[in-house]
Amino acid sequence: MKPFLGFLLVIVLEGKTAECAEGVVVKLVNGSSPCAGRVEVHHDRHWGTVDGYSYDYGYVRTWDMKAAAVVCKEVGCGAPRSASVGAQFGKGSGYIITYNVRCRGNESALSECHSVAWDHYFRSRSNDAGVTCSDPLQKIALSLKPDSRVLLRGQTADISCTGRCPGRKFSFFRGDELIGSGTAPERSNTAAVTLPVIGAGKYWCECAERPAGRAVALTASEPVGISVRDPLVKPTMSLKPDARVFLKGEVAAISCSGNYPGSKFSLHRDREFIESQEAPADSGTAAFTPTAVSPGKYWCQYTALLGGQEFTSPESERQAISTRDPLQKPSVSLRPDTRAFAKGEGADIKCSGNYPGSRFDLYRDGDLITSQAAPARIGAATFALAEIAAGKYWCTYTKRLGGRAFTSPESERVGIAVWDALEKPTISLMPDTRSVARGEGTAIVCSGNYPGGNFSLYRDGEFIASQPAREDNNTATFTTRSEEVGAGTYWCTYTKRIGGREFASPESERVGSSEDESWTRTHIAGLALGIATTVAITLFVLGFFMYRREVKVRVAPQSVPTAEAERTYTDMSLRNWNGSGDGATADRFYAATSTV
Repeated sequence: MKPFLGFLLVIVLEGKTAECAEGVVVKLVNGSSPCAGRVEVHHDRHWGTVDGYSYDYGYVRTWDMKAAAVVCKEVGCGAPRSASVGAQFGKGSGYIITYNVRCRGNESALSECHSVAWDHYFRSRSNDAGVTCSDPLQKIALSLKPDSRVLLRGQTADISCTGRCPGRKFSFFRGDELIGSGTAPERSNTAAVTLPVIGAGKYWCECAERPAGRAVALTASEPVGISVRDPLVKPTMSLKPDARVFLKGEVAAISCSGNYPGSKFSLHRDREFIESQEAPADSGTAAFTPTAVSPGKYWCQYTALLGGQEFTSPESERQAISTRDPLQKPSVSLRPDTRAFAKGEGADIKCSGNYPGSRFDLYRDGDLITSQAAPARIGAATFALAEIAAGKYWCTYTKRLGGRAFTSPESERVGIAVWDALEKPTISLMPDTRSVARGEGTAIVCSGNYPGGNFSLYRDGEFIASQPAREDNNTATFTTRSEEVGAGTYWCTYTKRIGGREFASPESERVGSSEDESWTRTHIAGLALGIATTVAITLFVLGFFMYRREVKVRVAPQSVPTAEAERTYTDMSLRNWNGSGDGATADRFYAATSTV
């Protein structure tokens, strides 16, 4: 049997011709129409005819309607009307190519039928075979809905066949397998079949024509190759950072992934389209340009172009995103409100933010000192430092929102300086004694460890005086006048302004001072002056009386008793001292009375 030869249908002027890849050609010639005539074939560069008889086992006719059906199909005509022998369409010229042809009727080409070997035979041409076919049928067209050559696994498809076969039966095939059939309505040329699940393969259909009393002739469509691919899976969406709560103005990277590289992804928020992005040719993931996140439900889907058809994936799961106010830069405050501290001094550092219940961290020169959680309803934490050290302090705070920890910016730096503490001042007296004579002045000296301090002096809890020390001296001297010094307990303190803050020292030791009543030079001099004055007055009085006594002797005595005379003189003397008389009269009177 000849090897299978595929034929290409070609219409020629004298009739229908079929040609295969090996150069074998079948044509109908000398007929009244293109679909009727003597059957001629081309073999080995020569045209020849087909003898319709067999001579191997007697003189037997083998050319029949089955052979005519094969030829009609091969030349592109309709169903066979007749199969003739006896050179009904005239004798051919040239060789007889083959004889004893026996066809089943379903071959695609005459060369596929059983016959003697094709060659160049010299026989009578009185038995040349011929055929009469119906006019060429309209080419059957197979169509699919959806109109694609690539379908997704599990997808349903409708397959239709259309041709000039009204009211006739159409059969549908995948390869050699009959997968369904349908009858076209009487006034329709189309029959369709729905395939619930379509598989990969070559699909084709044919229409059966049944002339009365004749064998069935078939006309088939061109095969349509269909490939089946995996369906587009539901995409997954991811966010970076992986969170559902974002701060207002915060930027996030959103990516969507599917199962087909090079797909085109689209991003949506609620019902609003945001943007689209193509995945790289070797990747099934598209990354959307980071943008500021807005609240809403985000989702994505993608499309892939397969076999010229665009397939769309299901929508991804919705990702609900909320936004919150950003964590503000915290503020730092100190109590006492100063930037200068003495060594060993404690301080409270307070950090405040805009989210209650946050966790605050306190740093000094880049090192974490301590952490503390603020109360649930308070946006501040207070760090109680028993002893503050020099350095630059700042704080930050973190807050968990929607399972995500947010960290604030760093606060402003607060520079802290630490100085030596003001030591207890020393107090001394000049002269160096604890006993001061009443009325005597003294100097009280107070000394500290910072020059330029302002010293204050106290006695028995009462402020007495203040005295600033020179800027290059750490000592103040209190000079008191004699009337200011009194018995009591003395002490002093001093203050110093450092870094805008005034520091006060402890109180000095107490110094007791008492008034001594012993005689001093002043006392002795005063006493001597008093004694001398008293002696002088006494001597004056004595001298005066002696002088008076001498005057009495010189005056003539009068006859007056002595006692009376003395009394009279005294009275007169007193009047004289009081300005009521003069001395001469008195003397005279005294003398007169003395002589009585």
